[in-house]
Amino acid sequence: MRFANIFLAVLIAGCASEQLAVAPPSGIDLSGHWRLDAADSDDPQRLLQALDDTRNQAAAAGSKGAAQADAGAVRLPIAAIAEVMQWPGRDLVIKQTGGVAAFSSDGEDHVYRPASAAARREHRHRRGRSPAVCGWSGKSLVVQVQPDDEGPKFDLHYELSADGRRLLEHVLPIGAGNSGAALSRVWDRVP
Repeated sequence: MRFANIFLAVLIAGCASEQLAVAPPSGIDLSGHWRLDAADSDDPQRLLQALDDTRNQAAAAGSKGAAQADAGAVRLPIAAIAEVMQWPGRDLVIKQTGGVAAFSSDGEDHVYRPASAAARREHRHRRGRSPAVCGWSGKSLVVQVQPDDEGPKFDLHYELSADGRRLLEHVLPIGAGNSGAALSRVWDRVP
């Protein structure tokens, strides 16, 4: 099932570069208190180990595919993945008003205010730096983050399960060479 989720997440990543809406579709509200379900969430260390194992098996086979496997292997710094997967923590509170979502976890708050591409360009022109890229792609809140100035960028997709009892987060490295490293986390709604 996780591989199906990863495939879905990779498809969603292709949409992330498209224009994002400033408001969600009617009826979509991520508000609530959420608790991380570690058992249903991906472990980034396990994914990186699986990618390394695949590359090592190809190299051990000594085949022409070994060079291709090495060239196509995901090369994401573990520190960047760890930083992105570090926040939000085990407990998350979201308050959504319209398209704006305020996340609170571990004493840290992040407010995501979607803006049109034109508004981001205008802000960058006046202040020298664009605000964070975020917005709505269908039923998902998409937030683009960069762990440090030189690290890879990631798209974070937050959406509700069909029954509204779970919050799903898909962590997608941006870039064609990194598309196989999608991770997902699952939070359960706290009554």
